Amino acid sequence: MERVASRRLDQCWLPPSRFDGLTEAIPAEIPICAAAKADSQPPFWHYSAEPKTLIPGAVASLWFTVRVPRDAAPGLYEGTVTVAAEGLPETPVPLQLHVSAWTAPDSQDFRVQNFLYSAEEVIPKYYGVPVWSDRHFELFGKVLALLAEVNSRQVQANLLTDYQGGGSNPESLVRWIKQADGSYKHDFTNFDKYLGMIAKSISKPNTLRLNLWASDRDGGYGDDQSSVTVLDPVTKQLSNTNVVMPVRHADAVFMVPTGKLPPLWALDGPRRNTFTYTPRHQIWDGALLSEPRQLIERLAVGRGFDGLGEFGGNLFPLKSPSGGFYNTAAGRGTKWLSATVLKSLLYPGPDGPVATERFEMFREGLELCEAMLYVQQAVAAKKLSPDLAQRASQYLHPTRDAGLGERVIAVQRGWFSARMMPSLEDAKLLDLAGEVARELEGKK
Repeated sequence: MERVASRRLDQCWLPPSRFDGLTEAIPAEIPICAAAKADSQPPFWHYSAEPKTLIPGAVASLWFTVRVPRDAAPGLYEGTVTVAAEGLPETPVPLQLHVSAWTAPDSQDFRVQNFLYSAEEVIPKYYGVPVWSDRHFELFGKVLALLAEVNSRQVQANLLTDYQGGGSNPESLVRWIKQADGSYKHDFTNFDKYLGMIAKSISKPNTLRLNLWASDRDGGYGDDQSSVTVLDPVTKQLSNTNVVMPVRHADAVFMVPTGKLPPLWALDGPRRNTFTYTPRHQIWDGALLSEPRQLIERLAVGRGFDGLGEFGGNLFPLKSPSGGFYNTAAGRGTKWLSATVLKSLLYPGPDGPVATERFEMFREGLELCEAMLYVQQAVAAKKLSPDLAQRASQYLHPTRDAGLGERVIAVQRGWFSARMMPSLEDAKLLDLAGEVARELEGKK
């Protein structure tokens, strides 16, 4: 699948030197990026300490994502991509793809489970579509489908208004219908449409999270008054009213696993009850692409977690009246979305949310972790020949008392500089997983 890494200056909140959304069509106009001053200092990851003068220009990168068929034979595949532009000669560019003998499972069968924050309230605000309309559900379905590809299958349903604060959603998903005796019945029409969209986008979610608590306006914790949408059965007019809902809620950020749960590589599939790490203040949207690629391996799998917890899946920046950008809160009015938090793994494309460079890097890192867990499980189950088991253990060291493996030293401990991608180490891992797959297949 060929896509174009592009950015619209009125839609993007990243530095001018970065690309963002991966759209399937080349944009009609590519903005010119201004040149840096001659005396400006290069970024700290730049390969040279000497300031350089850059030339202004317009660039659109081509990004190729290959979905390898399950029956594809392992080996090296080669092809050619021809790049052409008006007024310039055609340029052939070689393209190589190395397919290993290990076949990744479907994303819903990954051992690693992630819980990215998907906000349906942002969609009508950004795209200007009516709340709970068919177009609203269609656009948000694209968000859920993309996040499901990185096994983030948590879905939220806001049963009250303004869950994110600041007028985020003016109408609750379920309408309350007041009866003559003062009691209420409920209109689940929009809720049923919402569930239908979920089934179409990702099939069955692993978690359906019902949000029943508005922001703490008094700054405290505990009971709060939450607003729901009321439908007058006679006039058909909508209004909001407050109801009291006692709620207990707890979430954890800076915790470590107890060590009592079996590690992921000891499981045959994803865990029912998960323990995830929330990487707040450790990565942001403009981080180097090596950061989202190593995020799961470094902070989750390498430390005994089941995956990563909440950070932004589609918290797109919204235009403020002053002309700048702002982000909604993360729910209950929580303002943890500072400049050092990843707000959106996706990009608001012209026809709906699309992937980004950081999304593809995050996906790639996740798939590499699944390869690691596959090898570690085979070692722990003593299914491999002594030679292969020894080499696999030396490379990964799946047990805590075995010391650091070669991959941990090379990748997780930062032996690669920030401007380099550890492609050679990744090739070692995939080749190792391929050897394991061949040996296990031969024993059947």
